[in-house]
Amino acid sequence: MDKRFQSYLNSSENILKQYDGKLPLSIHLKNFFQLHKKHGSTDRKIISNLCYCYFRLGKAFEEFSFLERIKILYFDVFTTFLNLIFILN
Repeated sequence: MDKRFQSYLNSSENILKQYDGKLPLSIHLKNFFQLHKKHGSTDRKIISNLCYCYFRLGKAFEEFSFLERIKILYFDVFTTFLNLIFILN
């Protein structure tokens, strides 16, 4: 796995471990990125997307680890995207 993507996964996992649900996730992410200025706009976009992907799964695949759940969702989204391209062409 690419080191950069591994860093994104680690950051998103840290964000979600700190998230207590008292504030909306968007505010929590904003506060996190204000404290960690090393993340550029693309980094913020990818990390935020990973965090939202985690919640989109809901209770599905609870038996899997955080990393495995994110991979499952990303694979599903990517496969759906490829199917759409194939259908539209």
